[in-house]
Amino acid sequence: MSSSKRIYFVSPIYPTVAEPASGTFIQALAEGLKGEGWEVDLRAVGLSDRGGKFGKLERYIRLCLGSLALVFCKPGIVYVHLPTWFSIFLWPSRLRRSLPMAIHAHGSEIHGRNRLAQFFWPLTRPLFKRAERIVVPSATFAKAVLLATERDAEIVSPSGGFDEDLFDPEGPSARQKLNISDSAVVVGYASRIVESKGWRIFLDAFEDYARTNDGAVAIMIGIGRDAKTLEAEIRTRGLSEKVKYIGAVPRSEMALYFRAMSVFLFVSKIENTDTLGLVAVEAIACGTPTIALDRELTREYLAPGRNGVLVEAWTGHSFSQAIDEARALARSEGGRSILAATVSAYNSRQAAQGLSERLKEIAPVA
Repeated sequence: MSSSKRIYFVSPIYPTVAEPASGTFIQALAEGLKGEGWEVDLRAVGLSDRGGKFGKLERYIRLCLGSLALVFCKPGIVYVHLPTWFSIFLWPSRLRRSLPMAIHAHGSEIHGRNRLAQFFWPLTRPLFKRAERIVVPSATFAKAVLLATERDAEIVSPSGGFDEDLFDPEGPSARQKLNISDSAVVVGYASRIVESKGWRIFLDAFEDYARTNDGAVAIMIGIGRDAKTLEAEIRTRGLSEKVKYIGAVPRSEMALYFRAMSVFLFVSKIENTDTLGLVAVEAIACGTPTIALDRELTREYLAPGRNGVLVEAWTGHSFSQAIDEARALARSEGGRSILAATVSAYNSRQAAQGLSERLKEIAPVA
């Protein structure tokens, strides 16, 4: 008898017209599984064309009602993201239908739960323990999941991977668009604008580097609660002419900016913050040498002397001192293409194939 290749995505976040950057990797997972022949059902995904509070309310209503409706659905796998916020609505289908469940663990549920998440955790943790499969983006994060849930993660899949049709060393860059000369050293940042992602460390590093490299330019991409503070800090430091804060950039355009960078600084503090660092992988896939903290997680994809530099201390000076060493990796003949090849295993096609094969193991009989 054949297995059903039907999968119900359940998630409070997913890209929409109002919030195109929300849950992009979840969309990448869904598209990847469609490419592997799965019928992907989004009825339990929080979708809304509105933004703001009303949009959020509409998303959660759809999410919760869709989760309850799984009781009446055809056989398939329930693939859950961020269950902490709606776990009570998942239990009916779990108890009445016993639909096989895969939970994709996210950092916000494992690394640092706020008070509300702690309140719901007694309902969520048993879901993790009973799920047929736990999916994590890295082997390092799997250890954190084990500590939090007393449950091994069976599937390591890199958050949908990077789209190799987009993230490639060959192609145009955003230098002309940003009026940056081809000879300028461009130092890049791309992440949420929050303290734990290291935007202050980035500014410290760039300011330190620019003191002795007059033509250096910085590109900063991302949004977050500290965005206005960042803009004020750029002005206060007198860096308005050198630091170009772009804000949000569609995923489809990110490669243009990565190719414009001479070096990418992945300045996240890593511990209790990151589960993989896909943005660093995407930068390397564009042939951009990357600097990051030397941690077990970053060593999964960053190889010193091949595609970047690892530093010991979470300080601007540490990152600044590594910039020229990292730049040299891309300046040799074939440098950018050689760099990109080091993360080829993280491409979206391989990620989708690997995830699909592991999910087939729990697919119900059609």
